[in-house]
Amino acid sequence: MIAEGGDDGSWHLDTCLMSCLVVGRKLEWSTLNALVGAATSHNVSYITAIYVPTAKNSMMAGYYDKLGFIRTSVGRESAVGYRLSLWDYIVPTLPFRISE
Repeated sequence: MIAEGGDDGSWHLDTCLMSCLVVGRKLEWSTLNALVGAATSHNVSYITAIYVPTAKNSMMAGYYDKLGFIRTSVGRESAVGYRLSLWDYIVPTLPFRISE
């Protein structure tokens, strides 16, 4: 995941790359938990993202919905804008633990 800071206390999730072998195995929750933890430590109040559908990323349609992001817009070429409030984010219990 690559996120960049905004001037309004937000981070924008610019890039999210995951192998198709791990999608749906809860690793996406673990990476989001790490991003939320880092954002919270920098006093970020929300994270935004945009899903732009392509021929190669159709399995990611609905990805941000499943992670608790709220749809904020639908734009050109069916791009969907999302926002995740860190105040409302509930850290899920995962069946594994990642250590640094």
